[in-house]
Order: sequence, then C-alpha cells, then structure tokens
Amino acid sequence: LSLSLSLNFVDFATKLRAISNPPPKLPKQSKQQLLLPLLNADHSLTDKTNMATEPKDPFGIIAKFRGMNIMDAATPDLTVKTLKSNQTIGEAITFLFKNKILSAPVEAEGKEDAPWIERFMGIVDVVMLTVFAMDALSSDPAGIPEEEEEGESADEPSVAHTISLLPTQFVQMTLAEMAENDLVWSQFLPVEQDASFFDAITLLSSFQLKRLPIVSGDSLVNIVTQSDVVAHLSKHLADFDALTSKTLADIGLAAPMNIKSIRSAQPAKDAFEMIREHKVSAIPVLGADGGIIGNISARHIYAVAHSGNMQYMLSLPASKFLTKLESPTGRWNIKSTAITCTANNTLAEILKKVVAARIHRIYLVDEANQPLRVLSLCDLLQPFSAANGEDCPLV
Repeated sequence: LSLSLSLNFVDFATKLRAISNPPPKLPKQSKQQLLLPLLNADHSLTDKTNMATEPKDPFGIIAKFRGMNIMDAATPDLTVKTLKSNQTIGEAITFLFKNKILSAPVEAEGKEDAPWIERFMGIVDVVMLTVFAMDALSSDPAGIPEEEEEGESADEPSVAHTISLLPTQFVQMTLAEMAENDLVWSQFLPVEQDASFFDAITLLSSFQLKRLPIVSGDSLVNIVTQSDVVAHLSKHLADFDALTSKTLADIGLAAPMNIKSIRSAQPAKDAFEMIREHKVSAIPVLGADGGIIGNISARHIYAVAHSGNMQYMLSLPASKFLTKLESPTGRWNIKSTAITCTANNTLAEILKKVVAARIHRIYLVDEANQPLRVLSLCDLLQPFSAANGEDCPLV
C-alpha cells in the first residue's frame, strides 16, 4: 500500500482530526493505521466523513506547488541507508556515525519483502539517539580535568569511546525495544515519487514531519527533508512574492512564545539536560543582559560525544563551550552562532537566512536582542500550506 498522487493531504488532515478527536496518545504508525479506513481500492480517499473541501488559496500558490514534483527538491541519486529493528543501539550509533548520516529508516525484522506499511517501523534520529544515550552516563563531575587534555588520540572523534562509556545493558538494547521513545523515533509516512511539491509541504508542515520518505510502489527511493524543501522554495521566491514579501508580523509569526534558554555562565551540560527533558533540538545561550549570544544544539552534543574529553566539554561554561566549538584551529570548527530576525523581516528574507546558514531554526528577537520565540523550519513552511495541522513543536 502506498500513497498515490490522488491522495489529497488537506482532506486527509481534516479527516484525521475528525476521527482522532480528542487526540489520544497513539503508538507508532498510528497515522498510517488511521489512513487505511479512508482509502478506496485505488488508494484514493473515500467520502465516508463527507468533509472534503477545496483548500483556500489566498496567495495563488497552491496551483504552482501542484505543478511542481517532489523529486525536484530531493537529492539526486540518493542511496537511502536503512537499519534493522534487531540491531542494537551500539550498532546503530556506529553505523550512522561511520556513514556520516544523521537518520535512517528502520526495517522490521523478517519484513524485507513486505509492503512499506509493514516493512518500516519508523525513522531513527542518531543525534537525538546520542542525546538519549548520554543520559545513561554519570553526571558526576568528579575526575573532570581542570584543563583540556591534549594529545593525538583526543584529536580524532571516536564512536567506540562513547559506546564504551555506556552501560552494557543499554548498548545491547535493540531498536525494536525502544520503539516507543518519541525523542528518538519519528513516523515513516511516505509519498509516491510522482507526488507534488504541495503534498510535501503539507505533510512536513501540518504533521510535524522532519523527513518525508519517497517510495515507488513498495521500494524506498529517496527521502526529502524540511531543509530540502526550504532550500527549493528559496530558489523560487519570486514565484510566490505575494506571500514571501509579507513580514513575520503580517503572517502571524511574530507573537512571543515561551522559550527555554541558559545563561552564558551555566555549564553546557544544562543545555543538554533541557534538550533531553523538553524534547527540543537546541537551546539559546543568553549573555548577562539577556541578549542572545549563541546556540547549543543536539548536533553540538553529538559532535563532542565522540571525543575523549566529552565530560570536560560539557562541564565548561556555555560561553567557553561555544568558543571551543567555533575555534578554527580546534578539532570541531562548528558554527554555534544564533541566527536572529525581527518581526519586520519578510518571509523571503528569513528563508534566505536559514538556507545560507544551513540551520534548522531562527530566533525572533526584540530591539535588545532578547529572544521572543524560536521559529523552526516547520513554522516557516506552514504559511505555504493550506492545511491547518497541529502546531509546530518547540525546537
């Protein structure tokens, strides 16, 4: 079973909310399971709920999106690497690290020839898997050196070192055994390779999906991410000027929201604990005046996790942690600058910023550079979608 081009995701969004109201705490594949009763034999939606409506298109962009193919935003000739559900956490971290990829679909054991809805359990995010794994490490600062230990062995990242620090029982846990961990797993909800760009935007923005698998029949042929879609949009801003010329205030994305943060003097590990506790992917770092000076993300923690001085790095004040990450002569040379915007910036300006910086979030700040809210890629895609799905999660 696969989703065909005839599947109208706007209708699906409406019907999905209707049959799951109030929304229960659903297990993995819940959206797939809810979708099945709504499909005819030809995979088009039924009219059981009689709620199908043509989406409003005040900016005249939906027709243009429907004329664009989802594969236009995909990485050409991408080979999608997958994990098996019986692989251990240690094996998964090692596999993804060595292949330099941050996520992978997980195939159910013994289902290699089954339809995709039975074959794929979900998608594992190795960055958040590492964050989750690090929770198993002791937070006791005893024994952390006062100065960084330099040496040849410490200069090379080592996934083996990280795994050696983890409890054996944790490392040997299979992916299937942690399938209910929402921090690590995301839904496997694909579209056919002839789906439209509008389908991709609707799913990625309305269902909080960061990655959208693309199938041909039951074969997995590619994966499109939120970043891919935003990058593709940025190449066609002139085509959607009626919307992209609007400011954040104009399109309702300037309202302040509660945002988690740490001060520059706090240890970097406080950011890690917030990422894990609140299930977000980054935490802004504020200076003494409350202005934003940097950004600690799950990817930063993923980078330092594979070094021999991880505990030392996480014990540093956040400001010093950021300095070491960004040092051009250091082992990481990772940018940790917090990209910001104001309510008067246009949507086009914001899209250009996030694409140029290759980031997944941008902070809305006031005149004093104090953060008012964080805008995720999901937030930036929602104005392009006619479907009013769930609110984007904090990132």
